[in-house]
Amino acid sequence: MDAISECNDISEKLWDAFQNSFKKAFEKWSPEELGRFWHTSSEERTSYYKHKIYPKLAELFSFHTDGRKVQVQSEFHTFDAVFRLKERALGEHPIVYIESENATKDSTHEISKFMWINAPLKVLITWAQWDSELYPDSHERKKKIKSSWQGTIELHRKALDSVGLVPVGRIGFLVGECSPTEDSTLRFYAFSYDEATRTWTDENILTIGSAYLPTAF
Repeated sequence: MDAISECNDISEKLWDAFQNSFKKAFEKWSPEELGRFWHTSSEERTSYYKHKIYPKLAELFSFHTDGRKVQVQSEFHTFDAVFRLKERALGEHPIVYIESENATKDSTHEISKFMWINAPLKVLITWAQWDSELYPDSHERKKKIKSSWQGTIELHRKALDSVGLVPVGRIGFLVGECSPTEDSTLRFYAFSYDEATRTWTDENILTIGSAYLPTAF
C-alpha cells in the first residue's frame, strides 16, 4: 500500500470512529437537555460543544485508537478543538481538528483553515434545514452550500499544487437539523470529502433524539 492510500485508509477509519463516538456522546441526554443545547442560542450551543461534547467525544474516541488516550485541547492554533495522541516515539501529535460554525453560509472560512492543515481528519459541525421532505426548498440550499465548500476546497488546492503540496486527508461534515414536527427530532447528516480522490461520500444520518423547545416545559 502506498503512502497516499495508507493515509486515505486511516482518515476513513477515523471518520467512522468520529461519527460513532459523536452519536454516543449524546446517549444519556434528556430531551430537555438536548432542547437547551440546540434551541437556546448559538453562543450556548458553542459552549456545550466546548465544555461537554468535545471532552466526552474524546473519551469515547479513545476506544478506537488501540487504547491510546485521546487528549482534547480547545482553541489550539485557533481551532475550536483538536484531538491529540501522546506517544513516546512520536510525542504529541494531532489526529483530528474540529470547527463548529452556527452560520452555515459563513463556514467557508473554516474550510479555508482546514486546507492549510495537514491531518488525517478535519471535521466541521454546523446546522441547516437539510431534509428535502421536511423542507421542500432544501435541495437547492444543500446544492448551493456544498458547491460553496467545493469551490473553497478547489481554490486552495490550486494554491497548494503551485508549491508542490498534496492534501490527502478527509474533511468530515456534520450538519445538524431539528425537525419541525411534534417529536422535535435532532439529527446530524454526516458525509465527508476525500482530499486524495476529490470525491464526496454519501450521507449517513445520525439520529440523536428529541430536543424539545425549553419554552415547552
